[in-house]
Amino acid sequence: MSPRKPSKKRKPVTASPRAIKPSLKTLVETLQLRSIVADSVSFRLNRKELGAEPRGVTFSFKQETVAAEAHEVAFRYSLDVTISKSAASRRGNAAGRPAMRITLEYTATYETKESEIDRGTVDVYGATLGSLHVLPYIRQHVADLTVRAGLPPLMMPLLLPRAPGATAE
Repeated sequence: MSPRKPSKKRKPVTASPRAIKPSLKTLVETLQLRSIVADSVSFRLNRKELGAEPRGVTFSFKQETVAAEAHEVAFRYSLDVTISKSAASRRGNAAGRPAMRITLEYTATYETKESEIDRGTVDVYGATLGSLHVLPYIRQHVADLTVRAGLPPLMMPLLLPRAPGATAE
């Protein structure tokens, strides 16, 4: 038997670096979280309306990409928590404002070595992995605000709906 000849390895076909936009996998591997900052916080409480046992708790979570430039990506996350005394007042059938309302805005900033970033891929990253980075901070902030107001901690669900304008109750 004759020895087997080593096979020739083909060189992969590559395009110029400018022609390739980073995929989601590339972003996951290259994005480095630089900062998570609470941009604004609003807390309103009407103790008389709240009563002993609030029934209508609504969470509205939104995400938007605010920067997708060379070497930097930033996302803004907004959470609006509304607590009403009953389901009727949550639907607007009862007069007045909600018993409690918390509005938070956070910005998460990432840095990357990539110079060209596909906006669609960045949006997917922000809605999936980016929100998972920020949600623990937001959950803690909401729980802390309610405890400081002398109420039991309000525990948010681990995951919130990602669709624009979606709410969790």
